[in-house]
Amino acid sequence: YHIPVEDQRVETHRITEITPTADGGTAVQTKGDANNGIDPWIATLQGTTVDKHVATIPGVGNAIRTLRQPIIMNILMYGAPSILVIGMLASIWTKNPTKTAPEEKAGTGNEALG
Repeated sequence: YHIPVEDQRVETHRITEITPTADGGTAVQTKGDANNGIDPWIATLQGTTVDKHVATIPGVGNAIRTLRQPIIMNILMYGAPSILVIGMLASIWTKNPTKTAPEEKAGTGNEALG
């Protein structure tokens, strides 16, 4: 679910209580497994389904969090393409101009019969 505070990022927390809302929706009280108490908000679910946590890949969350840092995003967005362009230009500019296409061999069968 999207937390109802800060940047409204997606969180995976355990649901501790489900409550119907006055407008027919569903509100949930949640608790993170690493937290001692329940979360300080009530989340209102959008829609009729909730995603279910099925697997954990250790460290991926930290990697994603690092990649979302503004400096890292700028390096990847501008630095990586710049390095690619510089590499491509360098390979074009450093080609050996003395190499030419191989010359046609004599006697390929295209001579006029005479």
